[in-house]
Amino acid sequence: MSIESVDMDRALTSQAYAQQVLRSGNVSAEQKGQLAAKWGADNVNKWISVDSTKYEIDDVSYDAAKDAGKDAAKDSTGYDGGKSYASVKDAVVTVGAHVAGQTVLKNVAAPLVDKLATGAIDKAQQAGKNVKCDPTGEASFIVGCTMGLAEGIRYMAEKPNEEQVDAANHLLTNELPESMASLSEAQGMMADASEEVTELTEEAESINEDANQKIEEDKTIFDFYKMQYEALKAKKERGEQLTPDEQALMKQLAPMMEDMNEDITSITENTSGQVNDLNDEIGEYQEVFDESAETIAEVEGVTDYAENFDENTRTMCYVEGVAQGINAGMSGYSAFKAGRFAASGGWFTAWAWAFAAMGTAGAAFSTKGASEQMRWAKNVGDEIDVRREVQDIGSQTTDMYDEELDNFAGNIETVEDLELEIPEDMETPAEQGGAATSMMSMAAQNGNDEKGQTTPMGTQKQDESPKVNNDNSINGTKENEKDDNNKKKPEE
Repeated sequence: MSIESVDMDRALTSQAYAQQVLRSGNVSAEQKGQLAAKWGADNVNKWISVDSTKYEIDDVSYDAAKDAGKDAAKDSTGYDGGKSYASVKDAVVTVGAHVAGQTVLKNVAAPLVDKLATGAIDKAQQAGKNVKCDPTGEASFIVGCTMGLAEGIRYMAEKPNEEQVDAANHLLTNELPESMASLSEAQGMMADASEEVTELTEEAESINEDANQKIEEDKTIFDFYKMQYEALKAKKERGEQLTPDEQALMKQLAPMMEDMNEDITSITENTSGQVNDLNDEIGEYQEVFDESAETIAEVEGVTDYAENFDENTRTMCYVEGVAQGINAGMSGYSAFKAGRFAASGGWFTAWAWAFAAMGTAGAAFSTKGASEQMRWAKNVGDEIDVRREVQDIGSQTTDMYDEELDNFAGNIETVEDLELEIPEDMETPAEQGGAATSMMSMAAQNGNDEKGQTTPMGTQKQDESPKVNNDNSINGTKENEKDDNNKKKPEE
């Protein structure tokens, strides 16, 4: 239960609410002092440092839920979640091919082309066309157009990053919105559970307080009866004659005191049963916090899966887009040079026009590829933004889990620490009651040792005002205490 503003009236009447106020961090020094004066400095310090570790979900369950979330995302997208660096290789190959191709043409193909073209060039020059074949310059379109078309076709066939982009888009429209909704639901469930547990705790406090007030009233009446009895007894022991009314009263006082004893016993048993029932009901809310922790873990599995490849995918889309842009530019320029060479009327005219068509097609394919990759990069960027938002909500939900689990643990401790103040001096007169009876002797008949009485609510402390703990304990051992030492909280 998140505390935004402090209700001091409630904090001064409810231990359950007071400790939540203290842990919220929204209490002033003056308010803290008021709470310390009301509930005691020891209690205030204990409430602030409550230990909720024994109520946290265990490591095995948390990790299993996280793996389940990751596996579900993989199954849903159909992608294993690995990183791909194919576009880096593509970029190197694409640019390198154009550069290397020029070198090959210059060192190997150029001499061959030059020899083949010598007769044609001579004839052209003789015809007055004065055309010079420069294989490493104008004729370099042979490599540019060929490489450009090959890269364009390769792109259209392989569609680099498409699988990763499809997975990211699926996450964006399915798993991530569902994860966001699950976290929101978990927050709502924890808030409701915390409020309900606090109300149950306050109910237990109220029942315990009412019982103590009734016991105090019974003790006051008992003392009044006992005072009258002792006065009549003293008069009789002095040898004074009791009147018939005094004799009748003296006979009635012991049973009346016995009635007070029995009433206190009844109050103790009834209160113990009610408080224990409330304590059991509070304990059932443990399931809400376990389910919330599992939800946090499952969502963490989904976002970890997405984070493993989405940013890498966006980068690869940019790399591939640049590579395709370079290929489109170089292929288009090569097509232009091929067309210019063909228009010159040289011997290679027909082939030059064919190369020009190849370069144009390669440029078109790569232009489309570059545009597609940039669009994909934006789509993945949208998924990354939503994934980060889900992670932020997951962190908020984890913080809430930690806070509400502390409140849950604190409420359980509050109920377990509730005490009934059972008076010690409740002896009834043996001569009138038939046998010496008391709260202590009746408790002893129910299996208590000489040091204190055990009721369904706990082990009574023997001090000036014996108290009965409402902690579901048997011989000092709490039944609802967990023994699992392998615990952890959801991690951010």
